Amino acid sequence: MLNIGLIKKYAKAALELAQEEKQLLVYDEQLAKIAVLFRDNPNLVAFLDNPQIKPADKTVVMKKIIGEDYLPSISNFIYLLIDKKRISLLSEIIEEFHALANEARNIETVHITTAFPLSEEQITSLTQKIENLLCKKLQLNIKVDNTIVGGIVMKIGDRLIDGSIISRLKSIRNELMANY
Repeated sequence: MLNIGLIKKYAKAALELAQEEKQLLVYDEQLAKIAVLFRDNPNLVAFLDNPQIKPADKTVVMKKIIGEDYLPSISNFIYLLIDKKRISLLSEIIEEFHALANEARNIETVHITTAFPLSEEQITSLTQKIENLLCKKLQLNIKVDNTIVGGIVMKIGDRLIDGSIISRLKSIRNELMANY
């Protein structure tokens, strides 16, 4: 529970700094790159999370990795997390920052699952319909899962809209079983 509060606190602080610098999109992109770096390098995460290694040594390593490729405030944010022994929360902080940044830019992330790949025309049409419904810009996360047989499943925020064939078949089965 304590970590959730810390994650939100650091994410909100990063958001406020990004807005103050008028660099929200750049922050979001650069933090996303760092999240990928951490995801793809578990040894780096283990090194940075090791309590036996001094924070100064961890910072030196991160300075070599980050170099001049990131805004100074992003680099300093990473160094602060190392110094405060909060670097293990970085992935969650970035995730929360992304959600807050999307909210600030009036963007809604929509997770879409289909049984078959959608054409560009279908994606465009679906995007326009959802944007008109929500009055927000969308960030789509589309995946194909043939186990849903057909139809579409959408997750928008905490809402789940399940229009899959497998879901309908299960519903019919449950109705039939309830009647016997």
